[in-house]
Amino acid sequence: MLTICKRSGKKEPFDPEKAERSLSIASGEIGRPIGDSGLKMLTKELCEMLDGKTEATSRQIDIMLVGLLYVWGFSDVAHCYAHFAGNMWQI
Repeated sequence: MLTICKRSGKKEPFDPEKAERSLSIASGEIGRPIGDSGLKMLTKELCEMLDGKTEATSRQIDIMLVGLLYVWGFSDVAHCYAHFAGNMWQI
């Protein structure tokens, strides 16, 4: 089972549905909702990227999701997600 290390230091089990909800919220915020099938595919790809890992930080997950959004052509959603996730890095 994959454990996520939060910024607070708290650890919790990885929940793909939480990542999916976050992507949905970010895409909805800018008025470019990603459909259910797109959200499921993005989440599936994230899970494949994490396969075999036992631990990851929430920042690593955020970076992976931003990268996937770019690859899928959702750069505007990637910017919103980065802001939404509290990651103020330059994209």
